[in-house]
Amino acid sequence: LLVTEAGAGLCDGHARVFSLFLNTESLNSGFTLYLEDINAGKALTSFKGLKGKASGRLHGKLKMSLRNSGEIRLRDAFLYSVPGEKGHLQLSDSSAITDNLALAGIDESQRDNVSHALSDLEYSVLRLDLSRIDDNNAALGIRLEGTAGGEDLSVPVVLNLTLRGDINQLINTGLNLSGKMKGKQ
Repeated sequence: LLVTEAGAGLCDGHARVFSLFLNTESLNSGFTLYLEDINAGKALTSFKGLKGKASGRLHGKLKMSLRNSGEIRLRDAFLYSVPGEKGHLQLSDSSAITDNLALAGIDESQRDNVSHALSDLEYSVLRLDLSRIDDNNAALGIRLEGTAGGEDLSVPVVLNLTLRGDINQLINTGLNLSGKMKGKQ
């Protein structure tokens, strides 16, 4: 089965799927997903562990395959804010990010600075890049530029962070746990 193009509304924007294939014997499938004009605030609420508000518009591309075993396999992907447009990010709980920074050996004062900046940040650049290193490992690059603080004190912020590891395992484990939790309810 092959679908050349399909689309739907998503987070006040558009999601378009290209080259969707499904092998009906093995139930393996894959596609390329393009995201256009996505509301950053609505997208934020779909990420478990990130609590807060956001404004701005996002665009991106994601290549994904699904295996009969239930495994989701991501390939190179990106999500970015529109160049020249500003957005606002207010995370009330950034522990999902700061906990990973702690695991990477970043000291507490720097983690506190990141947490404080993410609590009230007007950004001009927000970019996420996922790239494959090899079959088992990937790198997730996070780039954020803007100003934090508010009217009284404005501090420039530049955050460039790269997380390396088995991204697929993390995603599949999260999906398996959420599926098991739904079964228990």
